[in-house]
Amino acid sequence: AVPPLERSAADPYDLYSVDAATGSDVQRLTFSAGNRTAAMGGKPSPCGKFLAFASDRDTSMPFGLFDLYVTRLEANGLPVGAPRRLTRGAANQLSRSWSPDSKHLAFNSQVGWRGTAVDEVGAGRIMTVKLSSGKLQPLTQANDKFAAFVSGGIFPNVRGDVTPAWSPDGRRVAFASQSAPNGAFQVVSVRASDGGDRRTVTSGVSDQHLTAAWQPVVV
Repeated sequence: AVPPLERSAADPYDLYSVDAATGSDVQRLTFSAGNRTAAMGGKPSPCGKFLAFASDRDTSMPFGLFDLYVTRLEANGLPVGAPRRLTRGAANQLSRSWSPDSKHLAFNSQVGWRGTAVDEVGAGRIMTVKLSSGKLQPLTQANDKFAAFVSGGIFPNVRGDVTPAWSPDGRRVAFASQSAPNGAFQVVSVRASDGGDRRTVTSGVSDQHLTAAWQPVVV
């Protein structure tokens, strides 16, 4: 479940799973521990052993500022033990993506985040975090060249480098980058290990490419 843009402290959200074939067997995966807790954007790992999600459950941090957490899953897909925090103050407001080997996560970090308003969302950069150690690796620098794009409706205001997607072979990370001359979003990919070998995949200034996805490898 994804919190609405104007979520209040009295409206915590949690994550659930459901049988894709039948729509039944609803199972709760995260558990609110008070009005301040929320979880959003759940991503099961490719190996099926972990669930990553963003949460603002730490009451010492600003309300609405999300960090990355991961919880271990049993063979039946249900969580076991308490979630483990991977970042602190990352402002992972939009999305996250697993590496194919389930050892790292790529995510957007909104540098300077203060809220959801157009002048508060911060400047997005792409980072990775190692699951075993919490080691962070920046793939891009905070992109603050342009004002935030106001997408409207239920969609959040976005700015900078956002929505990473790890390639199936594990070598590259693609993402949406506010890098066109007029501030439009284009799809860009970089080397997953260090952010090098930057390649712009899309062109033009009239379209907004806000997400990226890779074609699965055909075996």
